[in-house]
Formats: sequence, C-alpha cells, structure tokens
Amino acid sequence: MKQLYTLIVILLIISFSYAQTHVTADPAANWSGYMAWFNHTNGVKGDYMNGSNWGLADLKTTVTASGDTTYSDGAITLQPNFNLYGGGTDSYWADGANGNKFMEGTSKVEIDAGNFTDGALSFAGSVASNTIDAGYTVVAFIKTLDPSAGYATIINQSVTLGATGTNFAVSANDINSSHIVQYGFTVSGMNANPAEETALGSVIITPNALTPKTVDPAANWSGYMAWFNHTNGVKGDYMNGSNWGLADLKTTVTASGDTTYSDGAITLQPNFNLYGGGTDSYWADGANGNKFMEGTSKVEIDAGNFTDGALSFAGSVASNTIDAGYTVVAFIKTLDPSAGYATIINQSVTLGATGTNFAVSANDINSSHIVQYGFTVSGMNANPDDEETLGKVVVSPNTT
Repeated sequence: MKQLYTLIVILLIISFSYAQTHVTADPAANWSGYMAWFNHTNGVKGDYMNGSNWGLADLKTTVTASGDTTYSDGAITLQPNFNLYGGGTDSYWADGANGNKFMEGTSKVEIDAGNFTDGALSFAGSVASNTIDAGYTVVAFIKTLDPSAGYATIINQSVTLGATGTNFAVSANDINSSHIVQYGFTVSGMNANPAEETALGSVIITPNALTPKTVDPAANWSGYMAWFNHTNGVKGDYMNGSNWGLADLKTTVTASGDTTYSDGAITLQPNFNLYGGGTDSYWADGANGNKFMEGTSKVEIDAGNFTDGALSFAGSVASNTIDAGYTVVAFIKTLDPSAGYATIINQSVTLGATGTNFAVSANDINSSHIVQYGFTVSGMNANPDDEETLGKVVVSPNTT
C-alpha cells in the first residue's frame, strides 16, 4: 500500500537552536497499554468503573516490526477488547452473547515528566486499513498529565481516524515540561465476544519516514488584508478585503545568509501604511488608526495540488515584542472554489512568547480545495510614529 504522510514543519532558529518534536506511529517505540472500563446503557458509555495498566496483547493491540512482508515499515493493529468476555458466563463482563462493559483501550508512548521541553508536539500518520465496526471509535491523541495534581489530564487533543488510505494529524501546544506527555491511540466501545473478532474488524496504522516541507523565506509567500469597523479597538463589521503585497502588510521576508538570522526570517508587524497623514477619518482619527485589520502572510497550495488529506504546521517564535493590542496566529485554512471560496477548515494557534514553540494541524482536507498556511496579525491599523513601541513577531525557518 502506498504510504501517505505529510508533516509540514517550521524549525525556527535565532542564534541558538529550538528543537521541534514531530512523531509518527513507530513500532520500534516504547509502546504500552492502559485500559479503562465503564458501565453502559445499550452500548453507550456510562459511569467510570476502573482502570489499570494492561499489556498490549490484552488490549488486542498488535505491533508488527519493520521488515514485514505486507508492511515493510511495520504496523500497529488496533482492535476491540475480547479477553474480558471469558466464556460469557460472568454477568459483570458479559450477558451471555455480548460484552457488558464499555472499554477505552489506550496504546501509547509516554514521555516522563521533565523530559519534554519543546512546548509543542505534532503526531501524524496514515491509516493503512480501517475495517472496524461502526460501534467502535478509534482516535489518535496527545495528552499531558500533571503528577502534582493526582495525574489530572491537562491537555487532551484527539482526532478520529478515518477510512483506509486517509491521513491524520493532531497537535498540542503550551505543554508544561513538568508534566507527563502521552501520544498514541484509543479504541472505544464494548468488550466483545471473541467469536466476533473477524466481523468486528480492526484499524491498521503504518509509520513512514518524515518528509517535511520547510516553510522558508524562499517559499512563495503572499499577502491578504481584510479590514473591519471597530468599537474601542474591538473588531466589528466586515468592510472589505483584497490581496496585498507583503511590504504593505508590514511583513518583512529576510533571505538566508542574514547576519542575525542565518537561515532567513519572517517579521510580522501591525499595519501602518493606511494611517496616511492621519487626516482621512475613514482610516485615522488624528492620533490613531480607525479600522481593525487582519493581515495574513501565507503560502498557498492550489486546488488539486494537495492530496494527503492531513497537514501539520509547527515551529518556534524567535522573538515576540508585539503590543498586547495585537494577536498573531499561525494557521491552516482551506477554501472551496466551488462555493465562492468559502473557508471550510480554519485551525489556528496564537503565537506565544520569545522562545516558545507552536503546532497546528488540520484533517479531512479535500483535495479539490485551496490550502493555505501561514500567519495573521490582527489589531488596529497604527500611526507609523508608534512602529517602534508596537513591536513585532519574528519567526526564522531552517531545513530539517
């Protein structure tokens, strides 16, 4: 089977390196299992009953090493749980024909508290086969647990795995380095009669070597500006929008070889050029700008040219001094040309402080849609006299 896997990565550097963490379903990783079970009403999850660490074989998770004749890079096969059914005579676990508990079987890779310091994580891969019964849900996830708070779940990002041949991507941000990090898969549904194993099917995940695309200053960056009315600086009704040059947005692309950013940089600022002399009341009130702006710097993939179905976009913030009145996000969007370029997917994450990382993912991307990823600066158009005080965000790419 053709292995489909796209992971878009920005690895950002100033004069020192920021590591980026991107993982796939590697059978050679240290996979472990956990099972939680619940009461149910007609197969619908009810009250929590118990949970404990389980072996992968007990979960009914099979790890196939690389070199397999079918899956050359190995595979992870996920199924419903069967071992609790027993002979069907214990009414706690079975009703004589079917299972009697709702199960959540998790197959995971765990990073100990203190060992993950990158702050953001992307987990992506492909579904080699999905024949699992409709009564079961299989998700890919990233979780973090706080050991100082009774192992409470702090972050829980997940995406439901799709049909055979589809891809998935899931991301998490603001990961506390003192927390445990887990990523993997959970199969949810009733424990089952082993006689039904073939009929209930499975999901097979295959790993693939990462083939990251680097977003760098040499990419085909373009700009778009939308503007809105405002009330005391709060975004109001949409007014208009159009394609703009990057310089007009106040986005500066610095080529590689720069003395400060050896791999180049992208600098994002508020908009100043609309202020003019401050005399046009549409754009200025004599001291400040008078429209709320959304300036987008983006890389665009034409309709029909992105066929992988899932995308991750991640990186680091080299510098962030922008004024608190402005928000800068990293995003992935898709637009449908057949529906007036309506936005279908819009996933974003706000960029944090200097030295932090970010990750954003999108799934179920239609190959007939336009795909965009990049950054948007939101806030009032500004007086050029305030350029220095209003600050900026700098991101700087390199190849992986």
